[in-house]
Amino acid sequence: MLRIGDFLTIEIQEGTRLEKFRSKVADLDEESLYIEYPVNLRTNRTSFLMIGTNMQVSFTRDDSSYLFFTEVTGRVKRELPLLQLKRPGDDEIHRIQRREFVRIKWPVDIAVHPIRNEFSPFCTVTDDISAGGLSFYAPASVPLAENDPFISWIVLPLQSGYQYLKLKSAVVRTERARENANLLSAQFLEKTAQEEQHLMRFVFEVQLALRQKETRFRV
Repeated sequence: MLRIGDFLTIEIQEGTRLEKFRSKVADLDEESLYIEYPVNLRTNRTSFLMIGTNMQVSFTRDDSSYLFFTEVTGRVKRELPLLQLKRPGDDEIHRIQRREFVRIKWPVDIAVHPIRNEFSPFCTVTDDISAGGLSFYAPASVPLAENDPFISWIVLPLQSGYQYLKLKSAVVRTERARENANLLSAQFLEKTAQEEQHLMRFVFEVQLALRQKETRFRV
């Protein structure tokens, strides 16, 4: 999947700040990915990342974007000094098409509010969530159908602290999950770039935690 010469966008959480970098694939082998030292997009300076630094990496090819998670495993000297990263398997590289986002199956506390008092607000948890939408269980008595708008109040437990989002949403699909509840899938209709970034950051942190947990079990 990855090729020498691919340009990369790297995102790293540094305290409460999300830093973005640009780099390029310089070499590959079965276990590792070797990249040029990243340049910080905010400072325009070369960054010397610590071994063990976790990161989200994306690249674009043929009008599609791809995303994966990795970490710094070393430094090597070739014609240029390079940063060594753990190479992801092809099944660990996620394709993201235009308005599609990586979705995770994870419970997040939300409150669902009507636009015009069509139903009483209720609290629930997500079945899955992404930066583009979510799905959740709703009482069967709640009159929400396809295309119906509502307000999602979401509590995101980020490593940097809780983020509270209020997002206008709309139902895209309903399924009868059990006798007294429906599973509703919804998309976010309006969100700022910062709100989208918070959602993407949350998905990244959960995926990273799951990957680290799997690594510990394998060891």
